[in-house]
Amino acid sequence: STILYKDVVEQWNIYDDLIQKVVAPIASWDLLKPEMSITIDDWCGWKYTDQILDTLAKYDVKATFFIPWTRIRMHAKQRRRAIDEWHQVCCHSYDHHYFRNSEPELLEKQILDREQAVLDSLWEDYLMKMKKNFPFFRFPWWCWDSKPEHLAVLKKLWYLPIHWSSDTWQDWKPLNNGDI
Repeated sequence: STILYKDVVEQWNIYDDLIQKVVAPIASWDLLKPEMSITIDDWCGWKYTDQILDTLAKYDVKATFFIPWTRIRMHAKQRRRAIDEWHQVCCHSYDHHYFRNSEPELLEKQILDREQAVLDSLWEDYLMKMKKNFPFFRFPWWCWDSKPEHLAVLKKLWYLPIHWSSDTWQDWKPLNNGDI
């Protein structure tokens, strides 16, 4: 079914309180629930991405992918599969730019260019669905300590900055409720 703009605005009202309070990227969700979120940055090449998608499908697990548009464009088959299997494909900039020392206008341009590419290559409904249900942005290159001006851009464009609390290189660290 078609996602209507009024529905998106209604969901934004739900996120509004959270967005206005964000002062740093979110690194965990509800610590009282026995659940965690699986997020994957970038495509790992067609071979490994297919293996990841196969494993997620085998265990009926959904993940959130943070993929720059240039890599989504190169791997259209995996993009289509991830979307068809109901994974979230979220904003990770247009071309994986390093934002730590950049001006906020560049971040805004990168996000808007990505949104335009989504409109051109996928469809308006997917962009509206993303903005309604999972308006997440992850800074490339571990730039989670970005400038307040960058967070202001995300608020303006209605994105929630998401970091992570555990990583594969931290395999010694136990997982906790709410981990990303």
